[in-house]
Amino acid sequence: MRFPMKDLLLTCLVTLAVVSPGSAQDAPFADKLLPSLFDKRVQSELELTDEQKTKLQDFLDGIKKTQQEYGQQLRQAQKAGASKTELAEKKEELIGKLEVEKGEVQQKAFDVLLPHQVKRLKQVTIQVWMRESAKTGKKVSGFLTQEMIDFLEIGTEQELKIKKKSEELRAKLMKDIQRLQEKYRKELMSELTAKQRKKFEEAIGDTFNR
Repeated sequence: MRFPMKDLLLTCLVTLAVVSPGSAQDAPFADKLLPSLFDKRVQSELELTDEQKTKLQDFLDGIKKTQQEYGQQLRQAQKAGASKTELAEKKEELIGKLEVEKGEVQQKAFDVLLPHQVKRLKQVTIQVWMRESAKTGKKVSGFLTQEMIDFLEIGTEQELKIKKKSEELRAKLMKDIQRLQEKYRKELMSELTAKQRKKFEEAIGDTFNR
C-alpha cells in the first residue's frame, strides 16, 4: 500500500497556520496570519523592505525543507516495510516536531515586522478571510463567521438577530443583482438592430426563473 504523502504535506501546511501564544491572539482569523505574511501581495501592502522579505523567505524555505525531510523519512520507513500503524505513529511524531519548529519560525517572522506592519497584517488578513468566508458560505458578508462572533463577543440572541438581518439583506441583494442584470442586458440590446433583437428574443423566449 502506498502511504498518502499528500496527507502529511497538507497537515504541515495547516500546522504552519497555527498561532502560538502571545503572537497575535487579539485578532480574528489569527491562524491565517502567518500564511498571509508569505503572500507577496500582502508583503507589498505592508511595504516590507528587501531585507524583511529575504528573512521571511528564508523562514519559509526552512519550513519547506523540513517538510521535504520529514516526507523523505516517511518514504524510507515505508520502503523499509513499516506497518500501517508504525507509519501513522511516525507521521504523528513528525507533525509534532514540525509544530515545534513552526512555532519558532512564527515568532521569528513576527519579530521581523514593525508594529504598524503587524497591525496592517491583521487588518488585511481579516478582510481577505471575511470575503473568503462569505464566498464559501454564500453569505452577504463574512461578518457572521465564528471567528468574528467570538472576537466581538456576540451573544446568542444578538447572533440570531444578525443572522436574520443577513438573510434579509441577501434576499434584497439578489433582487438588486437581477435588476442590474436586466438593466445591463437592455443596454447591450440597444446595440443590436431591430431584426437582431427580435431574433434574440424569439431564441430565449419568456424569462425562466429557477
